[in-house]
Amino acid sequence: MFAALPILALASVAVARPLNFARAVDVNSTVFTSQTAWYYQNGNAGACGNYSSDADLVVGLPSEVYGDLGAVSPFCGKYVNVTNTANNITITAKVADASATDGLLTLSVASWKALKGDDQAFTAKWLFVNATGLAVPSTTSTTYHYEPTTTSSEYKETTTYVAAAASPTTEEKKTTTTWQPEPTTTKPTTTWTPEAATTTTYWTPTTTKTTQAYVAPTTTQQQQSSGGGGQYSGQATFYYQGGVAGSCGTVHGDYDYIVAMNTAQNPGSHCWQYVQITNTQNGRSVRAQVVDTCPGCGYGSLDLSVGAFNAIGDASQGVLPISWSFA
Repeated sequence: MFAALPILALASVAVARPLNFARAVDVNSTVFTSQTAWYYQNGNAGACGNYSSDADLVVGLPSEVYGDLGAVSPFCGKYVNVTNTANNITITAKVADASATDGLLTLSVASWKALKGDDQAFTAKWLFVNATGLAVPSTTSTTYHYEPTTTSSEYKETTTYVAAAASPTTEEKKTTTTWQPEPTTTKPTTTWTPEAATTTTYWTPTTTKTTQAYVAPTTTQQQQSSGGGGQYSGQATFYYQGGVAGSCGTVHGDYDYIVAMNTAQNPGSHCWQYVQITNTQNGRSVRAQVVDTCPGCGYGSLDLSVGAFNAIGDASQGVLPISWSFA
């Protein structure tokens, strides 16, 4: 094996969590504590439906706060103050996306660098504010109640969150004194590395999930050519990097857009090539680089990094139907 096998989430644990909350929490007066991770925008729209760049100060809310990942949350477009508890640096960022994991606040590259994050995930405290970074009065809040989309006996006690007061309709200039990004329209390149990092360790949720034995998916081939062109179809799974080099010889992070290709189609000749992958269920697409081989994947199937998988689907699904081609 050249990398860790795919980790498949059980739908009964991760997918069917109900959103019918029994206890109200006023988010205007609540200070949340979350783990953090950074991610590239890669030209994809966030869960809020808007496009952001890596230079924008934006965040993705933990899934238990965001609500229904398939809809635009009432918190989209609002602002939060985020503090790195390791160094007390604070920034004001805009809500533009959602994390697929409870308890995980995702940060754009600019937000991560502004908080002086290195390659180690850190704990952040955050709360809703207005565009100028001032706390929102709780007397102007609006209560949102999410109805369940699925049923499950796994969870009984849940929470309703109250949205902050509407932020101004026109964009206000950020006035945080902790950090301000340099004026630029250029996206950060993938050559950026944390300042004092020799090894990479990524935080993963402590909640234990039961996994089942992996079975290679049945796939079909379309328009195959000896030169590696054409359109292929199969299934996408995801796996954690674990600091281990792939078959192409390099180590990557869980949120890099990378892919392990099935052995039948990658005898080693496709290292560093790019593939365009589309989720045939929702039409979402991502461009990822081949850096590894998946011995357990069937012909036409791909094993994606966590970041690439979440760009076209939800990690709680475990497996996605895809079509792809070399880009």
